[in-house]
Amino acid sequence: MSVGELQWLRGYEMNHDDSAMNAFINPVQYSVLPVPSPKSTSLIGYTPYVPSMCGACMRLPSMGDVVTPEQLPPTLDWRVFGAVPLVLDQGTCSNSWAFATSDAIAAAWYLAHNNLESLSAEQLTSCDFLCQGCAGGWFGGALMYAVSEALVDARSYPFTSFEGQTDTCADSSMLFNGGGADSKSSDSDSSTAQELWELPSAATSSDGKHLGSPKKTLESSGVKVQASSWTRWKPGSPNELMLALVRNGPLALAVRSGNLEFYTGGVDSGQYCGEGSPDHAMLLVGYDLGKSGGEPHWILKNSWGDTWGENGYWRLRMVKENNQASGEADPCGLLESVTAVFI
Repeated sequence: MSVGELQWLRGYEMNHDDSAMNAFINPVQYSVLPVPSPKSTSLIGYTPYVPSMCGACMRLPSMGDVVTPEQLPPTLDWRVFGAVPLVLDQGTCSNSWAFATSDAIAAAWYLAHNNLESLSAEQLTSCDFLCQGCAGGWFGGALMYAVSEALVDARSYPFTSFEGQTDTCADSSMLFNGGGADSKSSDSDSSTAQELWELPSAATSSDGKHLGSPKKTLESSGVKVQASSWTRWKPGSPNELMLALVRNGPLALAVRSGNLEFYTGGVDSGQYCGEGSPDHAMLLVGYDLGKSGGEPHWILKNSWGDTWGENGYWRLRMVKENNQASGEADPCGLLESVTAVFI
């Protein structure tokens, strides 16, 4: 697509209120440029959501058998399956949208090919002009880029915008040759989940929170992952969200972050999430219905490093279906808009 067409799509997404759209995460203001309309007004790679979607079924066919709330497992944690990349730290860069998107794509790639790679959030931050880097972004813009261009791994393109200044897009033809994923898949389950979650220590900074050091010339490890499609929808209930999580793997979503920086552990009630539109992106990786004791809750991966929360994760109270009339069904906005990615 031309630059003009992509700019048009940015304006189209901003000014149309339907299930494919998403409010800005860390909102910023844009002026829509007067550019030529593209031949198609559809969002690149977007497909309408239907409950029968099952992104996890290629690797785990039994997930497709879960079609009603009564069939939901009492607990689900995609970390146990080895489908969740390492927790990183976005620093002072407001690019949670990039980390959640790259993690969702990495999880989808793992479920399709049994090979987990941490993908480059920096590539999305610096190279996707449909979003605004450290000033904020949205899943639609990030995923249009990820369908058009392959994401490289985080070793090849490490995070360099940690201090809050969007770095320049690396000058490397490896980023823009398209053509899907070159990462090698494996049919073996010999790697443990812990091995899959970890990157070599040489790729971790001295503070243990983010990868790499600034560099403009990239040396590719050969890993390129390209999304084929994506969908967005507003779940009607926690049950619908759990069914989607079981069938499609980790999901990208946005939450009202409120006083989230003060969370240190336990099941958060969500009462301090605040009001208004969701403003922070996270990856939903699991749930626990509390049938073995404890309070029902969601499990979400953040991008504030592994010293925040529970090793970088947040457990948020799940409001049961029969209590939703109280007006407290979704205090942190999890059900407002959810994104699934397909390879």
